[in-house]
Parts: sequence; C-alpha cells; structure tokens
Amino acid sequence: MDLRQLRYFIAIASAESLSRASVTVGVTQSALTRQLQLLEEELGLPLLRRTGHGVTLTEAGERFLESANDIVTRADGAVREMQAMRKSTAGSVVLGIPPMLAETLLVPLVSRFSHDFPDVSLRVRDAISGYILEWLIAGEVDVAVVYNVPKRAKLALETLISDELMLVGAAGHGAMTTDAPIDLAEALKLPLVLPSPHHGLRDVIDTAAALLPAQPNIRLEVEGMHSLIRLAEEGFAYTFLPFGSISYHVAHGLLAARPIVNPTVPSVLSVAMSTKRPATQAMKQLFRYIREDVGRLLETQVWQERKPTAEA
Repeated sequence: MDLRQLRYFIAIASAESLSRASVTVGVTQSALTRQLQLLEEELGLPLLRRTGHGVTLTEAGERFLESANDIVTRADGAVREMQAMRKSTAGSVVLGIPPMLAETLLVPLVSRFSHDFPDVSLRVRDAISGYILEWLIAGEVDVAVVYNVPKRAKLALETLISDELMLVGAAGHGAMTTDAPIDLAEALKLPLVLPSPHHGLRDVIDTAAALLPAQPNIRLEVEGMHSLIRLAEEGFAYTFLPFGSISYHVAHGLLAARPIVNPTVPSVLSVAMSTKRPATQAMKQLFRYIREDVGRLLETQVWQERKPTAEA
C-alpha cells in the first residue's frame, strides 16, 4: 500500500465513478482499476460496490475512507511543513571537521545539505579535532565533528560512533600482510608516524601506552592528517587511526588495518555545538544531517562500528 493508491481510492469515492476519477487523477481507467484491485487484495475486503451508474462504498470502504483521508492529510501536512522549513532555513553556518573524513563523510554531506538548503551559506574548516574544539568554543565554528572529546558543560555533544583505533599501514607491506589482531605492546614497537602531543588522537595513544612497559617507537611527528595517511600509504611507517577515517583507503587497496588488543584503544566520533549561543535553524539542520549521514554510512557498511574486541 502506498499514498498513490490511497489518493486513487479517495478520488474514486469522491467521484463515485471510475471513469470520472481517472480523469481527475490523470491515469487510465484500467490502471486505476488495477491499483484498486491491489489495494483490496492487500486489505482482504471489497471497498467498492459496482452499480449501473458507477460505484458506491461498502461498509469496509466507508471505514477505510476515513483512515485514508487522515493518512493523506497528515502526509501532505508533513510535506508542507518540510517545504516551509526549507524556505525558512537560511543564513550561514560553519562546519569544523577532520580532513580524514573528507571522502567518506564530508563530500556526500556537503552535496546533500547544499542541495536541500540552497539559501544556507555553508563554510567548511578542516583541522585536527583539538583545533576544531578550540574554534567551536571560541565561536569560530558552529557545528563540529570531532574525535575523542570529553563532555563539557558548554557543549551539546552527541556520540556518532564508538570505534576502536586500528594499526594502519601500507596494504601488503610488513606487518600488514595479515589482518590478525595485534597486541598494543607489539604495535608500539613498530616504526610509527603520529600526530604531535596536543592532538586528541595522540593523547589517546599516549594514555593507552602509559599502562604498558613499551613506549611508542615514533619515527616522525606530523600535524596534518593527510600527510600522516600518505606516509602510511607509502610504507614509511605505521600509525593508529579509527577504521571509519580510513575505510576509503582500505577499500581502494591503499591501506590495511589490524585490530589492536590487550588492550583495545577506544575512539569516539561525536558531533557538537556550543551551548553558549542560540542555535540557528541552519545549525540544527546541519547537526541532523551529520547524524543521518553517519547512520547511513554504518547501514551500508562503508563504515563499520567496531565492537570491543575480545582480549586474549
């Protein structure tokens, strides 16, 4: 059953004639009859009674007409509400997002949001999560997608995905010839390229490493995520990243990833807005679109939410 069938049924009931209803809705009488038959088959009851002058409603048809009118009215109202929201959503909004999410999240998000809200001026600032958080608190960014941010009273924070850091390196190179889990202590011994200490990702790694005798074998520190990923792709060193941030590179055979165990290293992706200033309609819609797009990535398994791995 769909709205089209309900509209057809309402038109027939109103016109009390299949031929007159077909003119009203702009389809052939045979097509209208077929849709009515499908509707009656699904409901398991006759809705119309044929007469010499047209059609009349059966008792079931009269009761169903009330429900059909209610459903169509509410559906039309919902459409009008969304259209009005689209027209009223204007202004500007600044999105902060880590560059590692460009391929998987940013590009489809910007495309869909810009199409649905053409009157909103969207600006994107990409940087590591620590910088984005500072911009958000300072009011330089309206909506932020950030990794591993502690809950703060002045932020409206919603978790998008609870992930785990993976050991990441060039596909088929060295330690990446297998996808078997690797102990964190063993992973730390490998030559690593990591972000600098003020980076949120580095803080997570250092916190986990502090619980072990082994310390990270850091071959190079870099600020930019693009450089970090490119160095890993070229086999210069290994790194640690959440799977969602490198799923595009893994799918294209540029990188491989191994789960880390003993212990696992959690990584949480969140969307945030500042509560220090009122949220505009554009900000609220962008917040909602981010949530929806991450959910879609998880449903299609472009991203995979890694549940805690069993410790050995």
